Amino acid sequence: MARNAAALGAQVTLLSVIGDDEFGKRLRKLIAKEGIRASLHVDKSVETIRKVRIIGRQQQLMRIDFEKAPSREILLQKLREYRELLIKCDVVVLSDYGKGGLAHIVQMIGLARKYGKRILVDPKAMTIRATRARTC
Repeated sequence: MARNAAALGAQVTLLSVIGDDEFGKRLRKLIAKEGIRASLHVDKSVETIRKVRIIGRQQQLMRIDFEKAPSREILLQKLREYRELLIKCDVVVLSDYGKGGLAHIVQMIGLARKYGKRILVDPKAMTIRATRARTC
């Protein structure tokens, strides 16, 4: 999503969590190559999410995801930084594909509203929690 927005000319800042591993280092390099500003919090208790696709005759047959939700401590650090970044942005996109990175979504939506920001939410696996914050 960040890459697509950047390709359309938007100035993008990505706030996320990675593991302290080779895949996290690769991801950091790929993001920088795309010209996306990124704050990637390192959580030593997880590995960077990996998706392995099994391809046969030019079509995906299966995908295997290797993942573990980030620690609550790292997510609290991310929330503090989100508050700082919020002031500089026009639009907030909250999306984690149901991977556990938006544990504080109610607070995030509340802060974005407080600053009058437009909010886009990927509803996957967070509809119930987000509804309490009266999302648009």
